[in-house]
Amino acid sequence: TSEEACDYLDKLIFDAPELCAFDYETTGLKPYHPNHRVVCASLAPSDGEAVAFLFPKETTNKDKSPLNDLWRRFLTESSIGKIASNLKFEHVWSLAKFGVEPENWQWDTMIASHVLNNRPGITSVKFQAYVLTGLIGYDEDVAPYLKASYKDESEFGGYAFNQIDKAPVDKLLTYCAIDSLA
Repeated sequence: TSEEACDYLDKLIFDAPELCAFDYETTGLKPYHPNHRVVCASLAPSDGEAVAFLFPKETTNKDKSPLNDLWRRFLTESSIGKIASNLKFEHVWSLAKFGVEPENWQWDTMIASHVLNNRPGITSVKFQAYVLTGLIGYDEDVAPYLKASYKDESEFGGYAFNQIDKAPVDKLLTYCAIDSLA
């Protein structure tokens, strides 16, 4: 629930872990269409746990709900080092949909995997999770929802809408949380 997410964020910000990975699941690749939105987010602080939660459908960068205010506080909390995979994605979506730029970026797992081995097709979270931990297939339940239709992609390119908001909520939140852990 939003209340549980607020309680978790409030405690996380107060405890200020040294590092915290986070991930978004969004309705598309680029946030600039007014109807695109962040469907859910996950956090994996350095203690090894992960939490994922949904954002209300009506979330905008001007929304002053308690959840969005706490999310903005997390994003701008400079004492918490932020980690993401392909962090420019989370950075751009944070700015476009929450009106803030995340502070204290510490690590981009995708750039790090490019540094280790720059061959195509091996720098994604999913591939690296498999290679480094043996975790495979955690995206199977939500993969069909992550892609835009061929027609929409042909017509709208990076602005096309995927179907992530139609994914089963429990599967979506689990997938998002594992992305942050990985």
